[in-house]
Amino acid sequence: MDISSYAIIFLKAMLILGYVVLSTYYLYTAGLISRDDANSINELHGWKRATPAIILFSLIGIFAHHFFSFESEGFLIAERSFIATAAGLICGPFTGIASGLIIGGEELMMGEAGSICGALTTVIGGALGGIIYWMAGNRFPRIMAAITTALVTEFIHLALLWFFTGSAGQNFVLNYGISIICLNALTMLGFSIIYLGIIRKKPLEW
Repeated sequence: MDISSYAIIFLKAMLILGYVVLSTYYLYTAGLISRDDANSINELHGWKRATPAIILFSLIGIFAHHFFSFESEGFLIAERSFIATAAGLICGPFTGIASGLIIGGEELMMGEAGSICGALTTVIGGALGGIIYWMAGNRFPRIMAAITTALVTEFIHLALLWFFTGSAGQNFVLNYGISIICLNALTMLGFSIIYLGIIRKKPLEW
């Protein structure tokens, strides 16, 4: 893959990051994300008030699939798992898992190469994000914990591709695995800094 392809993938990832940031800012300013670190969106407002977050994150995931993905060797490079993981880290397990199920279900229906692996990873990412949120005391975790969650999710995705999509998936992992892992880490780092430092206006906790 040449430098221009890497640039396109990076640009699309940053566009997805921008949409996630804007959606999170809206949810926060609208009071749909708790400003009290001791309460999650679901505990504070009930599951009905979590619906806007689920809808927004799910729509971003679906748009990322169709408009911000990059196809190479028959597989799509997108940031769907990052979106579901971010939903869990921001809003808790219910929103993370629900968003992951919707995003993953849409991917599964498309029937593309590796779609089962991608769908599973998206749900796992949402669940992991929610678990880390819960372990952090019902709040967004420290930045390194958020990055680690994103990395674990992507490692799971690459492992599923390696073991269940044959030689084509293994070649894809060998050619793009490191780049995808670095991109996920960078995207989560950028989001964590913006969310904690700019949206919530809190000291950055690494």
